[in-house]
Amino acid sequence: MLELPKPVFKRMRNKSLYWFQQRLNWGGNHFNTLRCENLDMVATYRPYHFNGGEFGLYLYAHYFTAFLLDIMERTGLLFNEAHRFALECVQTHGAFHYLVERYAGLMNAVSSYPHYKKEVYSPLWGTEECIEETLANAYLFQNHPEWEEKRLNYVHELFKKQRDGYAQAAGIQQKTITSLYRQLENFIGGRKTFSLEEWIRRRTPFYVDHLPVYLVNDCLKDSEFENVIEIVFPACLDWEVNL
Repeated sequence: MLELPKPVFKRMRNKSLYWFQQRLNWGGNHFNTLRCENLDMVATYRPYHFNGGEFGLYLYAHYFTAFLLDIMERTGLLFNEAHRFALECVQTHGAFHYLVERYAGLMNAVSSYPHYKKEVYSPLWGTEECIEETLANAYLFQNHPEWEEKRLNYVHELFKKQRDGYAQAAGIQQKTITSLYRQLENFIGGRKTFSLEEWIRRRTPFYVDHLPVYLVNDCLKDSEFENVIEIVFPACLDWEVNL
């Protein structure tokens, strides 16, 4: 799990939510009653089929900070707990997209994944039929069975407020998940040596060191981005920071 150094956790965990809101006062613009970002807005997975060696999860400082503040406000989690939880959410969602891409390659269908993305995923995105996003959201529950009720309730409520495709993961039943996995297999094509659902289950929990993560300044002024780095990512970990 990517995390901040423990001395930073210790220093930050006693800060109040108000302290963070005052210093990051634009954070409340994105997760509220009027709009709710999906996890792909917080961290976008860029497939290796299209991005080569620069594939991975691109974590957007602006949206991640807003997501982090929303978690703190709605769950009462301290900074260190909320930060870990936020990373778990976005990394797990991104990991599902990565695993789907890997499965498509293993099915010996060289062009199936790009074809699927162009002809199936893109036209269906933002609709109830965009089942890859539904399954990616549902994968959070599968990948984190250790989450207690507070975290589970937050994720359920988050999903309910998201747009079609993502929202369908709220309260989804296992039989529905299995049916969606079969549909996604059919969309991808290729030989069916083993099912997508079974293949992903064998790789769960997903280990985050398998997926490169990049911290990106998406739409902040330089001064605001520096402020986020100082407060939210003071060590920048081992990430490449894209300005």
